[in-house]
Amino acid sequence: MSLAARLAEANGPDCIVLEAAPNFQGNRTWCFWDNGQASRWNLETDFSWPAWSLRKDGKEIVHRGSSYSYSGISGESFFRQQTAKIQASSNVRVILNSPVAAIKEDGALVFGPGEAGLVEADLIVDTRPVSQPDALLQHFLGWEVIVDEEIFDPTKAILMDFDVPQDRGLHFFYVLPFSAKRALVEATVLSPSVWQRKAYEEALLSYLKDRFRLEAEQFQIIRRESGVLPMARRETENSENCVLLGTVAGAMKASSGYAFPFIQSQADAMAESILGGQKRPRTLKRGRLTAFMDDLFVEVLRRTPQRAPSFFRDIFFGTDADQFARFMMDDATMADRLAIVRSLPPGDFLAALVDRVR
Repeated sequence: MSLAARLAEANGPDCIVLEAAPNFQGNRTWCFWDNGQASRWNLETDFSWPAWSLRKDGKEIVHRGSSYSYSGISGESFFRQQTAKIQASSNVRVILNSPVAAIKEDGALVFGPGEAGLVEADLIVDTRPVSQPDALLQHFLGWEVIVDEEIFDPTKAILMDFDVPQDRGLHFFYVLPFSAKRALVEATVLSPSVWQRKAYEEALLSYLKDRFRLEAEQFQIIRRESGVLPMARRETENSENCVLLGTVAGAMKASSGYAFPFIQSQADAMAESILGGQKRPRTLKRGRLTAFMDDLFVEVLRRTPQRAPSFFRDIFFGTDADQFARFMMDDATMADRLAIVRSLPPGDFLAALVDRVR
């Protein structure tokens, strides 16, 4: 949708989006650190926080950005904005309820049962996710809640609250306060396998009671969202018949699960290539150093999950707000990278590095 909207705005070549779902649901929230990126992507954000925090052992570390704010857009808002751009064009259209069953060698896409639907294209952009069975998983369930009292701080997003039980994998809570009375509260876990829904719900009830003194009857759940993100970098390459875009093309930052910003960068680069006449545009990839640091961090998380809360705390301590934001947005300077490296205990990472070299 991001690429299609850019082609629509530029009155580019004819384009069809085949969407597997019967409709675009607003059951997602995408966040990133913004210092002007959203306007360059021609998107309007729904919310923004000047500060973001991490909590561990009863102590909270707060970052307040001078150049960046932690911002977000809801799935409902994102699809509404992109659909409006597409509907205003004559060259792009979206076909819902059309899962792609196969991509043929001649470049045709088959959707629907058998040969019921067939689309032939000069260029195929494939964004379908693929399973990664051996990857460490980041999985979560969140409730958007409304309360009667003003208990949330709408100026600060809680990125990681580690002061919760850690006996079933690396566990933290993510809290986005949209107002003093409304927030998204998410139970997030890093482990090899997902939890049963009841386990997330019990964790949410416990957290709302312990952190915000809310009993079940004191809040209303107005929306739910959930997801499972493989914390591994994809190495799949473009083929002769199609190019890749999105998480299947390595857009997700494996160490954190953030994908939205890099997807927008990929869409920008690919749209520019297509509009410039390239028949097989290249897919934008992360720099080698960024990818290497990300892979090494995930390997250490896999080896020593019990130490992970301390690693994240050390990164928060060892960087200022803008350094942290630039690193998370893949816009880090060498000084930013050095600050990250210096903040972490060397032993665990050197051991993982030695094994990778072997």
